[in-house]
Amino acid sequence: MTASCNQQQPLAEKEVPQQALFPRLTTQRLELAPLTEHERWLYQRLYTDPKIMRNTAPPFSKEKVDAMFEHTLKVIASPPPKALVWVIKQQIDGLPIGIICFYEIEADLSNAKIGIMLLTEANGKLFPEEAMQVVMDFGIQQWGLKRITAEFMSRNLATARFVKKLGFEFLPSDSDTQICCYTP
Repeated sequence: MTASCNQQQPLAEKEVPQQALFPRLTTQRLELAPLTEHERWLYQRLYTDPKIMRNTAPPFSKEKVDAMFEHTLKVIASPPPKALVWVIKQQIDGLPIGIICFYEIEADLSNAKIGIMLLTEANGKLFPEEAMQVVMDFGIQQWGLKRITAEFMSRNLATARFVKKLGFEFLPSDSDTQICCYTP
């Protein structure tokens, strides 16, 4: 991956509208748009589905997901950003297929964690690589991120393969959680 780090003053310290911190992103096949109230159903489907959650945690109740969703909307609406969540949509039909986010964003915008969840029908189509690449490029080029971290269950071999393809380095782990980092 080639990207240049922005050495300017971090965006969070400037007078920048929230939409500039959180733009729509596009790839050849995907559009990533900020999460809104209209995608509550997607959030519910992702976090209550046993197959989707099998490598994350036990599925959550609808009530817990609704509370998480409300909290997420508040977090992404209040600057400076502590988390950004995009809905991943296929450009061909506009249908949502998942979410991707930066979270635990450091105040100086130097480091962030990244996560992705897809509906099962989106698996096997190389969407995670495509979505994660455009989000990483945004974070590096626009914010000057110096480190992006991904965490996932060690048994999640599909995630391990695609983050390795994106250039993440795996850190030693003696737990069920694999941590890997990307440094531009």
